Amino acid sequence: MGPVGRVVTTIVLLLLFPWWALFLPMRGIWRKTRVPDHAPPTPMDRFRERHPVLGRTLPMTPIVRVTSLVLAVAAVAALWFTEDAIGRLGWVAVALIAAGSYALAKEHDL
Repeated sequence: MGPVGRVVTTIVLLLLFPWWALFLPMRGIWRKTRVPDHAPPTPMDRFRERHPVLGRTLPMTPIVRVTSLVLAVAAVAALWFTEDAIGRLGWVAVALIAAGSYALAKEHDL
């Protein structure tokens, strides 16, 4: 299962089960697995071969990180003050899922 499948499975589990029942399935989903040396190329490797410009990794310099953070905070603040209570709750849920997915992906080097 690739990183997208892991994130989708995590979101589905979070929607279907209570928080306290997710420890064991999440542990199995996000467990690090060793890729054998003779394994076929992954879809991302094939994508990078076909589209070298789109498949390259972008360097995140400190200036880019700070600029992205400032823009994200400004966008969230603008959305927060223009929404009602239900809209704000929706944005909080989306932010929590995004932060959790990022933390899990970062922890497992995805």
